[in-house]
Amino acid sequence: MKIALTSCGNSLADQVAKEFEKAPYLLLLDTDNQAQIKAEISSDSQGLDWAEKIKAYGCECVFTGEIEETAFYVLADEGITRFKGDGMSGHEAIAKMESRKLDYIRDYKGAPPGHHHH
Repeated sequence: MKIALTSCGNSLADQVAKEFEKAPYLLLLDTDNQAQIKAEISSDSQGLDWAEKIKAYGCECVFTGEIEETAFYVLADEGITRFKGDGMSGHEAIAKMESRKLDYIRDYKGAPPGHHHH
């Protein structure tokens, strides 16, 4: 499975970023063969560079914090699951996802379930 994490550092030991667009690193992983590709920070404040890289790599999900509207819809339209993993390490976020204990980001800005922007 291919996954992405917005991260505060360049490894899974680092914390998942609180905001998608401000993450200094994007980690792209293939959990089947443990391959990892790192991408440095983007100057794109809308997060489109990150969203397009996640899409192009064929990721099934992304672990992050708040996501602005533009990047959120790029990911959502591709059917990429968004997991709220900020405040924990990449390792912790993946483990929580595998045990089905990680919340989904169902709306941009990481709004709680049932909250809808108009």
